[in-house]
Amino acid sequence: MYAVEILVNPLDNTNKKEKDLRPPTLDSLDYTYVPSYVPSQFTKTVKPFFDRAIEICQFWDRALIAYRFVKFDEPIEHFLPIIIQAFKETVYHWKRKKIKKCFISYYYGTVVGMLTVEKRRFIASRMEPIAWLKA
Repeated sequence: MYAVEILVNPLDNTNKKEKDLRPPTLDSLDYTYVPSYVPSQFTKTVKPFFDRAIEICQFWDRALIAYRFVKFDEPIEHFLPIIIQAFKETVYHWKRKKIKKCFISYYYGTVVGMLTVEKRRFIASRMEPIAWLKA
């Protein structure tokens, strides 16, 4: 029988564990690190296209800005299906190469537009029809 000898270089001082112990950067965090204030349904929708936590949070922040711009009284969770639909429509236009500059700006505009339509529907449902329209 032959003995196999493993040669170790005593001058090699690199510690492989040091490289693994470096703290992760914000850009390297995946979707599992998304903060709890972002709804999980929104994260599941965005994840196949943008899987980094920072990107998902940027999309949710744009939705919050659009929600505040339209000035609803209801909580944002009530409009989650509309926000998700706005993301899906933005992806559709992105895949058709209709977005020329920035995806997130296009998404913001889509969310504002869809929430504005919803606000108009809400106001129209509360208003009483004008008398001359009844005739």
